[in-house]
Amino acid sequence: MRRDAVFCERKKKEDKMLHETMTEEQLKKAVGRVYFGNFQDAAIAAFVLAKRAKEMGDKKEFLEYSLVCLACIKKCDTDTLEGCVHTHVRIAGVFIPELFHEGTVRRALESRAV
Repeated sequence: MRRDAVFCERKKKEDKMLHETMTEEQLKKAVGRVYFGNFQDAAIAAFVLAKRAKEMGDKKEFLEYSLVCLACIKKCDTDTLEGCVHTHVRIAGVFIPELFHEGTVRRALESRAV
């Protein structure tokens, strides 16, 4: 099997860890994956939790998950396009930035739109 085919298969399996209909509990477990080295999944889950907290007006949780998200992104390889891409469009009703790196995430977290 070619190397790029192996990468694609691995990426498909990883993408199944996050899905559109995740509950808050599942998202919090996904944030915990940071301890297993899956920083992008943890960052995306924290991003979703932050956006949902913002929508609910919970400033404390919004700040907490925003900081977790940004810390996880710093651990990701976002210097290349391949490091920023993912296959998620929306998780738990929250749209995910197409390129998931610190700049786009900060803008999305700071925007008034939820």
